Amino acid sequence: MVIILVYVDDLLITGNDQKMISKAKEILQHNFKIKDQGELRSFLGIEIARSKQGIFINQRKFALKLISELGLTGSKPASTPMELHVLSQFMHCPKRSHIDAVVEVVKYIKGAPGQGLLKSSNQSTKLIAFCDTDWASCPVSRRSVTGYVMKLGDSLVSWKSMKQCTVSRSSAEAEYRSMAAGVSEILWLTALCRELGAEVDLPIELNSDSKATIQIAANPLFHEQTKDIEIDLHFIRERIQ
Repeated sequence: MVIILVYVDDLLITGNDQKMISKAKEILQHNFKIKDQGELRSFLGIEIARSKQGIFINQRKFALKLISELGLTGSKPASTPMELHVLSQFMHCPKRSHIDAVVEVVKYIKGAPGQGLLKSSNQSTKLIAFCDTDWASCPVSRRSVTGYVMKLGDSLVSWKSMKQCTVSRSSAEAEYRSMAAGVSEILWLTALCRELGAEVDLPIELNSDSKATIQIAANPLFHEQTKDIEIDLHFIRERIQ
């Protein structure tokens, strides 16, 4: 099997047969003008380093360039930096307060520009998921924030923090929307692993600290009181079954 990941005009080529990989490169070279840069060391601003422990990825060069462009002298932020998903909402029309917050974030990055993620070499077929919600946390719209992380063994493989599209009138409703987003990501990851020939163990754990959502998912008697979240409710219960 040969896998080609395409992002605009950048390609990553991998597989389980070196002859097939070489043949795929020849076909691409015959049809397009390509440059083979050898073993993967960087991709889209992400640096990749290999060791016996696994594959380590970071954005050190990009971080240092960002720090240099801002001409920062202080290495420590004056306060805890605002979350990036909050700052990104004001990219097209930022105020001075937003610019100041960005500088604090870059100062935070300057403290550890080489911070990254280790994809462990320890083989594992166990996928574990965690989901949570920050209820009504947006001071402007009072929308909640969905958050989840997915780990394959010891390696973090997927994560997201995003504002929900509508206002939740209860924390249980917000938690259920977060849980539904987590379940959707689990389904996508398991389908991707299956396509790549890497099966994951079933069932898959989805961890939540919301007792209300766990009880509602397990007890159909709660349905009458939860019609506002019935779609997410049935979606999750169906996948559990």
